[in-house]
Amino acid sequence: MQRPLLVIEDRDEDFEVLKESLRGSGVSNVLIRCATGKEVAAYLTAVASVDPAEYPAIVLLDLNIPGGDGRNILKELRSHPQLRTAPVVMLTTSSEPADIEACYSSGASGYMVKPLDLGLFESMVHKMAAYWLECVELSQAVPRAYA
Repeated sequence: MQRPLLVIEDRDEDFEVLKESLRGSGVSNVLIRCATGKEVAAYLTAVASVDPAEYPAIVLLDLNIPGGDGRNILKELRSHPQLRTAPVVMLTTSSEPADIEACYSSGASGYMVKPLDLGLFESMVHKMAAYWLECVELSQAVPRAYA
């Protein structure tokens, strides 16, 4: 069973382009989307009661989320008992060195700046998906809360 991907993205257009780029890259994992800080909080509460096989394989996180800051959400993910080992890839328009450093300092697994060119974006998503879903061995460990 393929584990889902958690996408934390507020803009419908950006989510649709990401979804189509992932599908075009052969990614068939279920996409779980949170578009607001409130939705993220609800997901973080709900994930505690699901089967560990349903934890997200990776998290794609935008920096600017209504009702929540991506940097704070990243910190919550890194301290969450069920999600702390999931790779978190920042996917944002910000190329500010301070944002990049803050995210890596808080435990981001990667930081990707969304290019404006659709072809470049699709290529970047393809490479990201190949790396995280084909090349890397993701943790299969059941968090201690379930051991």
